[in-house]
Amino acid sequence: MLSIHNKRMFTTGFVLLVLFVISLAVGSIFLLSTREQKQFKKEVEKEIAYYIAESGYNLAVEMLLSKPWEDRWYCGPDPGVNKIIQPDGTEIVELKGDIIHSTFFEQNYGGGKFIVFIDEEPLLSSGTPEDTVLKCIHIYSKGIYKKSARLVYGRIVLCPSPSWWNPYWPR
Repeated sequence: MLSIHNKRMFTTGFVLLVLFVISLAVGSIFLLSTREQKQFKKEVEKEIAYYIAESGYNLAVEMLLSKPWEDRWYCGPDPGVNKIIQPDGTEIVELKGDIIHSTFFEQNYGGGKFIVFIDEEPLLSSGTPEDTVLKCIHIYSKGIYKKSARLVYGRIVLCPSPSWWNPYWPR
């Protein structure tokens, strides 16, 4: 038969063991919930960055399609042009096939910002540069929100293809 002193020691030890197990369980649940909460915040930031990038993409598409093609963002001498003046004074113009006309802009939006890159891709003809038409327009929009960033890409093909060459020379 156990004495009262031994019963108290056993009960105290058992209670301490149960309290230790409960505190481990509560601590584990707390740790998992805080980790889950941080992960959820990161996912929300990624989603917001995606929607900011999509907004930049939609703005670029609207800018491109709201004006006539000749009034788009780029005008002036083409950096992708070789201009050769012959001894008799006539000009020969050649397009460099590896040059793509591009522009970019950035804007604060929705607590973050987007950076939009617009690239034109010509369809080089075998004839003169004036016969070159636009193959497509590439739009890349990067949305940045806090420490998260997302990219949205789209390609626009205009039909019929407008002349790629004419707007690049002063009128």
